[in-house]
Amino acid sequence: MYGPILTRTLRTAGPAAQIKLQADRKIIRADGSDLSFITVRITDANGQIVPTAANQLKFQIEGEGTLAGLDNGYQAGLESFRSDHHTAYNGLCLAIIRAKKKAGKILLRVSGKGIESANLEIVSK
Repeated sequence: MYGPILTRTLRTAGPAAQIKLQADRKIIRADGSDLSFITVRITDANGQIVPTAANQLKFQIEGEGTLAGLDNGYQAGLESFRSDHHTAYNGLCLAIIRAKKKAGKILLRVSGKGIESANLEIVSK
């Protein structure tokens, strides 16, 4: 008579294995102030976010951009927003990239001990 109303699948994440990066914008203005917000996710080998991951992450920028700040959403955290490393909270972190005044490519590299690193390219025009 009636078909399924709701189907839901719950999956338990495996151990932290890799870093996934997602930019809100991959093209920004080369005006010295435009920003791109990069969501950093720590996932298992199947791409499932690991909600218990608290890995120390290292951030490196090459090209025509700078690292404007880092955060993880933990309100009681004491880590600097302006450093080149940050600890993930609930498997997440946020990197903010600022364009320089010269157009070109910006390469973000994120690495962490015991997990696969990730790279992301942003273009400033």
